[in-house]
Amino acid sequence: ANVRIEAENVGDTAFTRCQSLDCVTIGSTVKKIGTSVFAYCDQVKSFVYEGTIEMWNAITKPKEWYSGSDDFIPKIECIDGYLEYNKNAKIWNEVKNNA
Repeated sequence: ANVRIEAENVGDTAFTRCQSLDCVTIGSTVKKIGTSVFAYCDQVKSFVYEGTIEMWNAITKPKEWYSGSDDFIPKIECIDGYLEYNKNAKIWNEVKNNA
């Protein structure tokens, strides 16, 4: 299943345990993401943000915005590159296109 989010705020646990979710698109209109929004959504294979890496970083979100666990975090595709989670260092690495 695919989901496209254009709401300004995404509440806590909004898509928790949505096992059929495999593609997530977040519009550049999103300003705030709550805690554990995609907890236990371990089938997600595509995660796209329709803004830049800088815009993604400006969204208000807690450290545990995705799941509270770093086991399910996919790469986040942005229009100017992507962010990839380093589980060992527990940091997001930014990779800009043509960098």
